[in-house]
Amino acid sequence: MPRLHDSQTARLLNQFETVLAYADARTESQLRHRPIPDKWSVFEQLAHMGRYTAYFQAERLTVMLASDIPPVFGRYQADEDPGFAEWLAFDKQQLLNQFKAERRQITNRLMSLTDAELSHRAAHPLVGEMDIPGWTEFFLLHESHHLYAILRLLFSQSVVINARNDQKYPD
Repeated sequence: MPRLHDSQTARLLNQFETVLAYADARTESQLRHRPIPDKWSVFEQLAHMGRYTAYFQAERLTVMLASDIPPVFGRYQADEDPGFAEWLAFDKQQLLNQFKAERRQITNRLMSLTDAELSHRAAHPLVGEMDIPGWTEFFLLHESHHLYAILRLLFSQSVVINARNDQKYPD
């Protein structure tokens, strides 16, 4: 029977914590700034991750658990999801609080699934058919991709901001 791997459990519990702390130390204006005009800001990245977490739980995990026959999911498109626009309307504190709440909820749910529940499957058009531990890995890798993008944005902005203010780069 499938089970969540120990590394998945560890990442579910805290993969996002450090980057979120760095984001929390910035102003909302800094988070909403788009250094590359046609690319998402830190705020938009966080809104996407938070909304995708809620979507993943409600629209993917719930459907997988209710299905005896593996469903086939399409690719998630944030710009076509009205829920994403709602997340973009949050202020900084709402965004961070809601993000943390959604992550706690999905972590608790995934960690409480039985072996039989973990064996439920679904297909993704790019990755193929996976059981819930496979989907959990997909979720975590998707999140880590955005965490990396956020970290790059946060620190590239710090270099620019500090250079403008003639301050030493923070340790």
